[in-house]
Order: sequence, then C-alpha cells, then structure tokens
Amino acid sequence: MWLNLGYQILLYGAAWARVRRDREEHLAPRAVVHGVLMDILGLGVLIVGESGIGKSECALDLVVRGHRLVADDAVDLRARAESFLIGTCPELTRHHMEIRGLGLINVQDLFGVASTRRSKRVELVVHAGANRRSGSASDVFSRPSQLHRDTNTASMPSRRCNWQMATPGNSA
Repeated sequence: MWLNLGYQILLYGAAWARVRRDREEHLAPRAVVHGVLMDILGLGVLIVGESGIGKSECALDLVVRGHRLVADDAVDLRARAESFLIGTCPELTRHHMEIRGLGLINVQDLFGVASTRRSKRVELVVHAGANRRSGSASDVFSRPSQLHRDTNTASMPSRRCNWQMATPGNSA
C-alpha cells in the first residue's frame, strides 16, 4: 500500500510540474516583432529593421550557408523566467519566407528539415538600417532596445548595423 501511495505522489508531482510549466508558457508576456529570427552557429539572432531593407534576403543567404531559419517577417516572442526571450514562428508562416522578386518559398522543402527550427532563445538583436550619412557600413553598439522594454526582460546584447538595401541577385 505504501508503495502505491508513493507512486501516486510522484505522479501528482510530475503532473503539477507540467501544469505549472504550461501555465507559465501561456501566461508569459508576448510580443510580435517584424523581423527575422535565425539560429546562427547555435546563437539565436533576431534581425529587425525597416521594411524592404533586406532582412529576408540576408536570412536566405544564411540558410544557404547552413544556418537555420526560425521565423521570417513575424517573430512571436515570449519572456521566460524574466531573463530571456524565446522566439517562435506563427503556425501559418512556419518554414516559409517571402523574398522580393522570388515570391513565397518553403525553406524546409528547398533546403531540408535541418534548415529550420521551431523555436530559439534570442541572444543577439541586430538592428538593420540604411546608413543615411555615408555609403560605408559601420557598427554602433546600442542597448537596450524598445523590444526589451516592451517585454520587461533583462537587456541583451544588441548591435546596430548599417547596410545598403539588397536587391535580388545583389546579395554578396
């Protein structure tokens, strides 16, 4: 009888832990960000910037080089444990990218199942923008971004990169 009682307590403890984990996941602060989330050598990189700046073209070049796509155009971010962000892709656009001049492509069909990922912890935010002062690219370290204030999370490394807008066939 005692053995059966111990098993029930263990079962209830595991069930309670799952309920708590699911509750934290569904009630976590969320934000949808316009950008691209990539898994680059195991590092979660969120590329944000103006529309038409070349975020998707950059992501496609990274996928061609063996890195993994998590989300394109709309990245669903949720705070976990108030110290980091987890990014996922909405179900409707999962494994797809929209490339100007090419249209809508299924990354998983073209590059295989290893080219995509369901979710990734965001560890670096890259702010992509056109350099309005000069034609050269320059990096300016900036922190924290509006994203961190919106989701009430700790600050994370953020990099502002200036580049010229990519055109189809012009990404090097």
